Amino acid sequence: MDFLVHERPCHCYFNSTVCVFRVPRVRASSKYVAPKSPKIICEGNLSDSEEELLSEERKQRSRLQQLHLHIKELRELNLPTKQVEEELWDVQTAITVLCRKLKSIRLENSGKIETRKNDGLTPTLEMFEEKQLLAACTALREDIARHKLEIISLDQCLYSMNENKSTETFKKSDDSEYREDYWRDECRKEEKERDDLLSEIVSLRNDCCQLRAQIELNAVKRLTLLGLNE
Repeated sequence: MDFLVHERPCHCYFNSTVCVFRVPRVRASSKYVAPKSPKIICEGNLSDSEEELLSEERKQRSRLQQLHLHIKELRELNLPTKQVEEELWDVQTAITVLCRKLKSIRLENSGKIETRKNDGLTPTLEMFEEKQLLAACTALREDIARHKLEIISLDQCLYSMNENKSTETFKKSDDSEYREDYWRDECRKEEKERDDLLSEIVSLRNDCCQLRAQIELNAVKRLTLLGLNE
């Protein structure tokens, strides 16, 4: 017995459901602001906001630390550091100006003193002297390191000469002792002369620091006067 099966198409309708999700707006993070140029800071172009000044001070101190590490790496590689050191002194000066500005604002807010808006921001002789003294200190350290290497070289030379003397059996012992004493005395004379030279260098560098600081201060004052006259 045959069964007839009628196939009827089945149409299935699906109601499409559209789901709409609300995507929260993500607020763009504040763009990083690079540290200001030390020149701009020293000219007094600063905000009166304590928060902004503190932020700028942190950035300058971070930059100062990076420069110290950079100078250390350059010295280890026996590379010149003059350009980086000049930038370091400028950053240090900028930090000093920021600290003075912060102190001035805090005193104004507390009502302890009455001060002008830009009081304490004018470059002073002490600031330039500090810069020059730091540079002189760095130069002296390099000189001392170089002299230490020279002393080590001389010591090795003396040791080598003493070794050669010990192998020369044909010489008399008293002659060998005489030569050893002679070179020891010569070494002492050289060390004394080196100490005298270092003392003289330190004295001359201090004089140069004061002169350079006075020159820089006079140059800044001259530019300030020219700007006022204009």
